[in-house]
Amino acid sequence: MKWLKIQEEELEFDDDDELVDETEPKSHTDATSAPKERLRLPIPANKRELVNVFRSLGHLLLTGISPIEAFRMLIPTLSKRFATATEDILNDLMDGKLLSASLEKHPVFFDARLIAELRGAERTGHFGECFQNAAERIEAQRAFKKELLRKQWGLIITLILSILILPIPSLVFGGRASYLAQVTWPLGTLIGGYFLIPILVQFLIRRTFVGDALKKVAWASPWPGTLYVTWIRSHFLDDLSLHLNTGHSMSQSLDSVLNMSEDPVLTREITASLERGDLNTSLSSVLIAGRTIAQVDAIQVATGEKTGTLVNSLAAIAVMYRERFQRGLQSLLRVLQIIIVLAAFGFIGWKTIQSYKEAKKRVDGVHKILENEMQRLYRGPLDEHSLPGIDLERLQDNRLPEGYQQLSP
Repeated sequence: MKWLKIQEEELEFDDDDELVDETEPKSHTDATSAPKERLRLPIPANKRELVNVFRSLGHLLLTGISPIEAFRMLIPTLSKRFATATEDILNDLMDGKLLSASLEKHPVFFDARLIAELRGAERTGHFGECFQNAAERIEAQRAFKKELLRKQWGLIITLILSILILPIPSLVFGGRASYLAQVTWPLGTLIGGYFLIPILVQFLIRRTFVGDALKKVAWASPWPGTLYVTWIRSHFLDDLSLHLNTGHSMSQSLDSVLNMSEDPVLTREITASLERGDLNTSLSSVLIAGRTIAQVDAIQVATGEKTGTLVNSLAAIAVMYRERFQRGLQSLLRVLQIIIVLAAFGFIGWKTIQSYKEAKKRVDGVHKILENEMQRLYRGPLDEHSLPGIDLERLQDNRLPEGYQQLSP
């Protein structure tokens, strides 16, 4: 209660400092610290530990314990790196700083979505719900990644088998060294790409103009580009429902979610809709104009606005889009696996035919050499001169006439 009183006094008597806390970190502190974070390439936090910490924080805060006491109680149970960050957070809270501003300094453990929810909870006091929602969100992401990894194993095994099977003709006709030379570098490329490609793709999409260009293309593309659109819609609607549930107004919620969004198309369309004043009509008109929901889903949003169940309606639509994205992603993985299998067997067949033709050419060459050698052995060394005949009855020993050679058995 003492901590909440400090926050109320700050909101009441020190509005200028609050503005500095909300604006300066974005323009000054983030501008100087973000490049350092990118250069350091911080190690991501342990997701299992985050889930346990957020659940514990949510339970403690719901019982009425202040954030200072809740974090202090958790320090002995944390890893060394997390405990160090928690001690810094405690020092900031003891100095009277806002919880969202204290956690924002540690983006490795507390993401932007949780920070935005906590900013709304600082007005309503729903800190426990925010941490519980964060724990459920991370747990859902972990479950989805496990399922995705399980689906990826089919593709990976197919690629490995293709790499091992395709060079088999070279093993038969070229030897072990030729086979190993054709197998080693594809396996190395596959292993390196499995770990490096996600990092490079994430960097290109989030840090360069290539990401914005690809996102714009995805909005105008058919399937599987629609998977990205569905994923963006589910996250936007989920964030919007959470912000509304924490006490933000409609315009504040939209502004916060737009600041968190990394999609240029959705941000541009919704901003243009807000500037036209579509929000004065209804939220559904803004979401339709911003291409956030389909026309058929606008009925559910409009119903939620009239009945006061808008938060539940947005969350239900977000869940629907999330499930649709997961089903589409699984279908995409199955299609990719089929394509890889067909391409691998097609290449194996083509490679086998080419190897057979090459082997046949070599065998024909060997047969030609043997045929010429046999003709030379039976006809003699010179074709122009006939050799004398052999009278087997007059041969008293194993000696052959001049010009003939004895065939080895």
